[in-house]
Amino acid sequence: MKPATPAGLVWVNSIMSQRLTDDSEIDTRLSSLSPFTITVFLFIAFIISVCIIYIAVQPLKFPGININSANYAPGYTLPPPTNEIESPLFSTISLPFSPDTNQTTAQTSTYYLQFQKPAFIEPVIVFHSIQDSAKIWLNDVLINEIGEVDIQPTHIPPRNRHLPRLIRLPPELLKDKNRLQLHVRSKWEAALGTVTVAEYKEIKADLTWHQFWRVNFLWVGISFAVPMALFFLSVWFFHRQSSEYLWLGIVMAVWPFNTFPMTFINTSLNEKVTTLLQEPSNLLYATALVCFTFVYRGTYEWAIRYIWKITATIYLLFSLYILLPGLQLPAGLGLAVLYGWIACVSLFSSWVILANVYERRNIRSLLMAMSGIVVETIAIWDILPLLGIVDGNPLTYIVQWGVITVLICYSSVMSFELALALKKSDQYNNELTREVGEQTDRLKKQYNEIIYLEKQQVMSDERSRLISDMHDGTSGQIVSIIAGLKSGKLSNEQSIQQLQYCLQDLRLILDSMNAQATDDLASALALFRQRVDPLLVGAGLKTHWKTASISDEIRCSPSVLLNIFRVMQEALTNIIKHAYATEVKVYAEEVDERISLLVIDNGIGLQNDDIHTAGYGYASMQKRAFEIGGKLSLQNHASGVEVRLLLNKV
Repeated sequence: MKPATPAGLVWVNSIMSQRLTDDSEIDTRLSSLSPFTITVFLFIAFIISVCIIYIAVQPLKFPGININSANYAPGYTLPPPTNEIESPLFSTISLPFSPDTNQTTAQTSTYYLQFQKPAFIEPVIVFHSIQDSAKIWLNDVLINEIGEVDIQPTHIPPRNRHLPRLIRLPPELLKDKNRLQLHVRSKWEAALGTVTVAEYKEIKADLTWHQFWRVNFLWVGISFAVPMALFFLSVWFFHRQSSEYLWLGIVMAVWPFNTFPMTFINTSLNEKVTTLLQEPSNLLYATALVCFTFVYRGTYEWAIRYIWKITATIYLLFSLYILLPGLQLPAGLGLAVLYGWIACVSLFSSWVILANVYERRNIRSLLMAMSGIVVETIAIWDILPLLGIVDGNPLTYIVQWGVITVLICYSSVMSFELALALKKSDQYNNELTREVGEQTDRLKKQYNEIIYLEKQQVMSDERSRLISDMHDGTSGQIVSIIAGLKSGKLSNEQSIQQLQYCLQDLRLILDSMNAQATDDLASALALFRQRVDPLLVGAGLKTHWKTASISDEIRCSPSVLLNIFRVMQEALTNIIKHAYATEVKVYAEEVDERISLLVIDNGIGLQNDDIHTAGYGYASMQKRAFEIGGKLSLQNHASGVEVRLLLNKV
């Protein structure tokens, strides 16, 4: 049998269900994009990605004198004397020029450029592209070194191919000669792009622009990704149910590891470390991204654990492939397996995002799908140079521009959804606070009504009890006194005594109802002594009261107090009438968790049958003790009777 749901939870659930229904209706109204509109915008994203590729692969242009040809000699290691330029070692080529990398001599090449003495105020020479390091001589004087030409065999060359380089022409080398010889010794697939001699002021802005988009823009992406990774991982840490923030945080955290080596210009890096840092980061990035798309769309979440198992296996095998070259595996196998799996998960992720936008048909999903189209199109282009289909120089790995677009779009969408969720949460909290306040006011009103009814019921019960007590006790005694006076059976003295008992009984009833006078048991006993002690003394009894040891914290209801008074009154009345005593003792004490009330006299005691015949009788006292949860005992001694009433502390 199911337990009953509290009314408060039912009320809260009804409110939340209504709010969620309203939000669903709002989302339905917002999902107004038609499939045709979505398709058009996705096609626009594809056109944008094609434009990015087209702009990226266009040759650089600077205002000035372009040098489009040079004398080229493969394998030349020293700057040749001027008279050797016409030797058979040199051949005339057009720039840009990429040597045949199959030739071993192509790794170290010499270019010899001739141009007229420039008539510029601040002449500079701009190398559009050098792959990847070079030493520059002007008129047989070394004037600059780009990158590191002589590096360790375990290192890879500096990544300078995508960055135009500016070299100022020293004025002292331009004084005497009308014709200048510029010797470039380049290493590591020594390709050379177009060379421009120009005025510094005229090319400064263009050069700064190209440097920003080709190098510094990567730092912008890193500066964006790192704090966003911390932000999304923090959101997930404090709200574990939102696992999409975990996967997006991993995407943000992994991407800088892939991009960071690209920002090291003019610096050679350890080949194995860089490979293990950069290539697996692509793997982790793609895997985390596909997991994010699964969770965000709410589909294929069961496949996440299997995808990560495959990713971990490929990562381990790739690490062994790099660290243990002695395995004699086919060349390129590791990269083929790695990027093959990356392509699979990337295409799967793109398919999920495209399916998501056609399902939800809102602007947020459309932005995510458009950025996915951009990055996947550029990624396919970046793979083509690796396959030898196109020439990737002078700019490679432009997919980073697309990835930054994805990071910005995804972060914007998730940040907006987080802000929207917080706003909805605030609305729910405000609404619940208002509803709770109204319900609290209603409950308070109902509680006050219940308290009022309970008080009325208590007062009614007390009235009924008082009427019953007065009818059965005082009223009956007064009727007996009147009958006795009419019949002449009662003397005046007897009538006065009976009337005093009736008055005493009325006072006990009033005392039990006086909350101010009988707030606690100790005060009630003191008042009882004040009422009864003159009657005992008037009957010729010496009294001993010990009731001050009762704690002030013990309180009793009026009905309990009245029953205690009646039991003690009955015991004292029996002493006056039947005990022939000269002394009476009334004690009250606390024993453990109980209260003991004793009435002791020094009279003649009781016969065995006297217990059931005196006054109201022992049965009446037992009944009253039972009603208040007490226990009454009577012990008959040779020198009197001891009546004990035991009560539990309330």
